[in-house]
Amino acid sequence: MKIRFFLLFVLGMFLLAGVTQPVQANSLQQSSHCNVATFIKDITFPDSGVGKGATLRPGAKFRKTWQIKNVGTCTWNSNYRWVFDHGHIMSGPAWIPLTSKNVRPGETIEISVDLVAPVQPGSYTGYWRLADSKGRDFGTTIGRSFYVTINVSARSSTSGQTTSIS
Repeated sequence: MKIRFFLLFVLGMFLLAGVTQPVQANSLQQSSHCNVATFIKDITFPDSGVGKGATLRPGAKFRKTWQIKNVGTCTWNSNYRWVFDHGHIMSGPAWIPLTSKNVRPGETIEISVDLVAPVQPGSYTGYWRLADSKGRDFGTTIGRSFYVTINVSARSSTSGQTTSIS
């Protein structure tokens, strides 16, 4: 009786082993780390922290450029987007294409957005994120958005960082 029970147990284990698929230990880790970016530096309009940006005149046009690095495991392509997340959009687009070329893991890219300073004096911050080819948002290694902060001054003089683009 014990032998028959043992044989049925072993046979059952073999049958179960043939039906199930082994789970790779790193498959979840790979998918959760596919799209990750890290901030390298501000190319234009350096931010010293939220609320501590360049001073611009009301209505000034400017271009914000970030340099970011692909620190994930997936290659970014022309189907990826740079998306406005929240805060002050400053007359910017809702999104722009991220790139026209492939950005492989370990490579850096510069992303530029044309913006306009609001007409009312004050401090303004806009937050931006990346979106993959399926529209899923992602950001930095610590889950934060990228941002741009400016201060609009009613005075005609500026801190020397006012830029107009056509």
